Parts: sequence; C-alpha cells; structure tokens
Amino acid sequence: MSSIIVILLFINHVLIQDNYGLARNKMVDKQIAARGIRDPETLKAMKAVPRHHFVPADSRRMAYDDRPLLIGYTQSLSQT
Repeated sequence: MSSIIVILLFINHVLIQDNYGLARNKMVDKQIAARGIRDPETLKAMKAVPRHHFVPADSRRMAYDDRPLLIGYTQSLSQT
C-alpha cells in the first residue's frame, strides 16, 4: 500500500513539473522572444531556469505570467 502512495506522489510531482516546463517554454516563446530577444543561448537559459523556485509557494502558479511577483522582503521578481 505504501509503495502505491509513493508512486502516486511521484506521478503527481512529475505532472506538476511538466506543467511548469510547459508554462516556462510558453513564457519564453510568447513573452521573451516576442519582445525581440533572439540570442539562442539566452532563450535556452530562460527555458532552463525554473522561475517558480524563486517565488513563494503561494505565488508559484503565477511564476510564468507576464507580471512582476513579490518574493518577500519588499523585493520583486521582475516581469519578463
């Protein structure tokens, strides 16, 4: 029984990470590249960096939105 729970938790984790990856790629394509950023290494780096790890847990669903996000201590993660 416990191994089934572990497997389900792992699948849930993978699906969530996949959603973040899809959101990150969409952000790069629709926001970064659309603003004229064309350097392949920059675009590759933006697609690789997990932006959602740099915001509080309650803001993660907005990590790839086209808006600044508060990250605490009166600081914000800039809009892309």
